[in-house]
Amino acid sequence: MSGINGDTITIQKGQTLSQIASEYGVSVSELQAANNLKGTNIIAGEKLIIPYQEPEFSNDFTNNALDEYEFSEEEVQKNAQYSEEKIALANSKDKERKAEVANLTINKKSGYVQINLKQDITAEELKKLYNIPDGVLKNYNDIGFEWKELPDGHHYKDWGNPTFFEGQSVIVPANKFEHQGRLKEFLELITR
Repeated sequence: MSGINGDTITIQKGQTLSQIASEYGVSVSELQAANNLKGTNIIAGEKLIIPYQEPEFSNDFTNNALDEYEFSEEEVQKNAQYSEEKIALANSKDKERKAEVANLTINKKSGYVQINLKQDITAEELKKLYNIPDGVLKNYNDIGFEWKELPDGHHYKDWGNPTFFEGQSVIVPANKFEHQGRLKEFLELITR
């Protein structure tokens, strides 16, 4: 565990520590450590910090788009660090909906964000949910879709709004995931 997510909840009457741990996908011991609890007794109305789960690395992805890229160990580490920051940002907003849609990990080959889908979702819905700009899904994912180019020849769009299916994984570079706008992303990159 590398830190605290910042999510603080108010304990409801009748809740147990194990119920809360199960609901938020953490262990009882992680809740105890994050809140300096010695036992499992909790009191309704008190605040409880939910610990941040460090994203796991995943080598299990369902597309071959990254096969054409080579990443040095240093690049993977740098990408992974940035991906971890972006995953924490993603988990701080619209958490319940995002937890229904996908589990986020870090791709072992690239250090990029890997979105492991728990349900079917269209490209447009996925882009909106995770603030992913046009063209990124097309450029980093080859899952048997016939992506098309816009008539102007240089601007790509995830044309046709294909559906990604439950069990598939989608790769997104961290600088294109939870994208905050070009200027903010550029300033963030040069100050890293």
